[in-house]
Amino acid sequence: KYNTVVSSLMILTGFYEKCDKITKDDYRVLLHLLNPIAPHITEEVWHELLNQTEDLATAAWPIYDENKLENETYEMVVQINGKVRGKIEVSSDTAEDEMLEIAKTIENVKNYLEGATIVKVITVPKKLINIVIK
Repeated sequence: KYNTVVSSLMILTGFYEKCDKITKDDYRVLLHLLNPIAPHITEEVWHELLNQTEDLATAAWPIYDENKLENETYEMVVQINGKVRGKIEVSSDTAEDEMLEIAKTIENVKNYLEGATIVKVITVPKKLINIVIK
């Protein structure tokens, strides 16, 4: 699991690099997450650059906001008879009945549905729709 942690931290630092500026709180979060992997250097930075008096190892862990975890959109996969025939970006609050109508707007899906009979529609909310045809 070590590689996964390192990869996630690299993604976070890459995101920070793209920002014009980051807050001290953002920097604190990075140090907290990096501390189990590189404790000595993170403790030094914690004390020297952020002027903290307590040790990073005993400081309170960052709290996340669940509301920020949800994406406003997602990529809906459209399958015909179990094979991917298209993908489209849709709103996260798209209802299951709307998923079929949106799927029918994809050109490749239109070609497969032309002249076919829809037998069954299987939807997995916020993921995919599978249209079974004859």
